[in-house]
Amino acid sequence: MNALAVAGWLQRAGWLTVALLLLALSRSVSAADAEPRVALVIGNAAYADAPLRNPVNDAREMSKTLRALGFTVLAHENVGKRAMEQAVLEFGRRIAAGGVGLIYYAGHGMQVRGRNYLVPVDARIVDEAGTRVAAVDIDLLLEQISSARNRVNVVILDACRNN
Repeated sequence: MNALAVAGWLQRAGWLTVALLLLALSRSVSAADAEPRVALVIGNAAYADAPLRNPVNDAREMSKTLRALGFTVLAHENVGKRAMEQAVLEFGRRIAAGGVGLIYYAGHGMQVRGRNYLVPVDARIVDEAGTRVAAVDIDLLLEQISSARNRVNVVILDACRNN
């Protein structure tokens, strides 16, 4: 089996896993329950140095699926650092009172010195030290969901890590 066939199989397996997770999530809340469902969906592909093919399409498909499941979707495509951070903070405000929260990110990611980062499309990273300034620390996302008073949170990171 060549590398392209393996990559295609892994992508299909990943989407199947996501679909099963969303199905379980949708069935865990009965129609009688009116708890809010909020999703933050980010698809970054338009990187100057290393553009990606699929993240925006994947984010659009995820947004469509989540809307069909009753989520309010905060969808963002090809966003810079400031816009990503603002989107994460807005998501945190929306889930603070309770409900179900879901974050889906597709794009570049990296790990530096044990910390994980999501890479905005405007990031210009020339060395490890610059990562903290140019990228979005995943801890910002985790802080939002850990301080929320909601029943369940799901984080799906579909990040290409080539550092």
